[in-house]
Amino acid sequence: MASGARGSPFIHKYFEGTQELASLLGNMFRASFPEFYLKYEAAFKAGKWTVADPGPFLGRAVVWKLDVMPHQDGLDEGPTAIFPMGRFTGGECYLTDLKLKLSYRCGEVIILMAGALYHAIGKWAPLQHQAIDLRIT
Repeated sequence: MASGARGSPFIHKYFEGTQELASLLGNMFRASFPEFYLKYEAAFKAGKWTVADPGPFLGRAVVWKLDVMPHQDGLDEGPTAIFPMGRFTGGECYLTDLKLKLSYRCGEVIILMAGALYHAIGKWAPLQHQAIDLRIT
C-alpha cells in the first residue's frame, strides 16, 4: 500500500490512469441516480484531494481476487458502483434481499444501494490468460 510523501506519486498515477473509467462510471451514475449524483458531486467538490480524480466518488476500494459473503457496506448511504475485471468462471453477484443472481463479467457495471442491500460475490476461478475486452457496459 502506498502512503505518505513517498506514496503520493503512485497514488496520483493511479488516479491519472483511471480518469477515463471514473468519468464513465460518473456518467452512468448521473443517468441512473440524478438526485444522488448532485449530492455526491457537491461532497466531492468539497473533499477532492487530488487533481487527477474527476469524481464523483470520494472513496474507492479495490477488492482483488476475493469472493465476498453477503454483507451491507455500512458506511455507504447512497449508490455504489461495482465492476469486475479479468477472465474467470463463476463470480456472480447476488443481491440476497431481492433473491437475485446477476451476471458479473468483465465490462459489466452494477450500481446498487450497497449500504441498504445485502450483496455477495460468488466463488470464482480464473481462466487461462488471454487478451480481454476492457470496455465498460
